[in-house]
Amino acid sequence: SSSIRRSLQREAGIIRVIGAAGAADLRECGDTGSIKIQDEVHEFANTNVFMIGFLYLTIFSLSLAYACFQKRFSAWFDHHNCTMEDYAIEIKGFPEDDLNEVSLKEKLQAKFKILEPEAEVVGV
Repeated sequence: SSSIRRSLQREAGIIRVIGAAGAADLRECGDTGSIKIQDEVHEFANTNVFMIGFLYLTIFSLSLAYACFQKRFSAWFDHHNCTMEDYAIEIKGFPEDDLNEVSLKEKLQAKFKILEPEAEVVGV
């Protein structure tokens, strides 16, 4: 009876496969030539190349747009908020042989105490 059932299923174009996921019906391919299969593989490959190229360009464009957004948002945020940069001073022209952080901080602290007694040098 099982051989009769197999032959009937084969005639109907259905093969019953039992695997780890359970039973599944697979349709036989029929008479497909190798040329048709190659054409389908080439069409699949061309579609993949097109889609990957499209995704690459889309992601690249979105990355550039996000970079522009970040730059504009940073400028807007800096304009509307106070940051440490707003309270920083850049001083140039120190002698190259006197670049010790501790001594520079002490010298700057002494100079700023003259101008503003409550001023404090945080970092050098």
